[in-house]
Amino acid sequence: MTWIYNKKQHTLHIKGYCAMQGNPKNDCNWEELQSENAALEIDGVAVHKCKVCQKRLEKNNK
Repeated sequence: MTWIYNKKQHTLHIKGYCAMQGNPKNDCNWEELQSENAALEIDGVAVHKCKVCQKRLEKNNK
């Protein structure tokens, strides 16, 4: 699973799970990561998960 992190809003998205994620190739505020922990290393406790992505992940895990 690939994660997309918005450094400006401190929001962590799951790649392909919602339309709110940006493109890391075109915008320097977005970064593609390989784990949730990588985002925590960047901004610590300021990081929060996208609610839309989280709901889709929970739905897929059922």
